[in-house]
Amino acid sequence: MARPGPMTAAEMSEAEAKTPWVAACLHPLCDQTVVFRKASKGRQKMFCSGACRARYSRERATYIALWLRLEWTAGFKDPAWSPQRIHLLQRRVEWLLERYGGVDPIAAASALPQPPQIPLDLALARLDRECPDDDPRWRAYIDQVVAHYDGRRDKPASPTPDPLTPGRRPRTRQARP
Repeated sequence: MARPGPMTAAEMSEAEAKTPWVAACLHPLCDQTVVFRKASKGRQKMFCSGACRARYSRERATYIALWLRLEWTAGFKDPAWSPQRIHLLQRRVEWLLERYGGVDPIAAASALPQPPQIPLDLALARLDRECPDDDPRWRAYIDQVVAHYDGRRDKPASPTPDPLTPGRRPRTRQARP
């Protein structure tokens, strides 16, 4: 398909006439409008007021924190609700967050508590069989791991489907000839 040529004066006039000068405030619950500022430099206003912008930021932060708590809770062996009910609530929060710019599950999950990392010297000593099971540093590391995973399943629940779930073939790259 050939690239289009530049717009004609008539096409630009039509586009200018169809493009509005007013848009809705970005806060999903606000019914106010924002006017495009022709003469100003810098960023255009996205919210009708500073109070609306602040309310938007607070609500978005609240929904992200709730999403993180649900993700963390879903990883436990015996949560108070069924995994399906937790997942439904988490999907509903994600749906609401779409109105607030969305949430990146991978970036948000990085805010969850991470398992403790074994110190390199301790790992190498274990590999070389120079660190017995009763070594206080090894015991301290094991206690941290147990405390982190206490009551949790082996693998936290993921909001995205696993590519190896039944009924789906794993994605593989084909070698190029």
